[in-house]
Amino acid sequence: MTDLVSLLMNQLGWSSTDLIAKAIGQDNAIAKKWIDLALPLILNQLSNNSQSEEWAKGIFGALDKHINSAPDAAPDLQDWAKILKHLFGNKEAAIEQQLAEQTWLDTAGATNLLAGVANKVMSGLGQQKQAWGLDVTNLVGLLATNSKAATEKSSFANDLIFKMMDQDGDGSIVDDAMRIGGNLLKGMIS
Repeated sequence: MTDLVSLLMNQLGWSSTDLIAKAIGQDNAIAKKWIDLALPLILNQLSNNSQSEEWAKGIFGALDKHINSAPDAAPDLQDWAKILKHLFGNKEAAIEQQLAEQTWLDTAGATNLLAGVANKVMSGLGQQKQAWGLDVTNLVGLLATNSKAATEKSSFANDLIFKMMDQDGDGSIVDDAMRIGGNLLKGMIS
């Protein structure tokens, strides 16, 4: 198994951490801890979304736009926000609110944290896509394997991911998983 999480954390070095820290108004040590919270959320959502063939192709294509993101470039908060909209859709505000509660950030700070990490993840994935010659299928598998590994390390991520997967809010993800599986099967058959 390729340890994508370690690779991404290496790419989220101090220069990236410093940019995110400035965007959320915190010092680097605190920002690093919160980046560790946000990374599993981003990877898990990328993995979940990539189960849709259309979304997987879209994210695969979008990675090319992020390959050359300079690690120490000034943050483009509008570009970062667009990534979150695509990634979380209508659940973005709820996720940002829960992250704000866990990190003592205000909602804007939580938004900037998620957006900054998402931007750096997209940049890192783009670079790995290019370096490893990934195709869509490889990317989906890589995200699935590594999002699971990253999530297992974070109880906060586990709780939030459960809430995200429980799309109908009934406290069970079984019915949601069956619906998602049925949709995937339909997509494979057609």
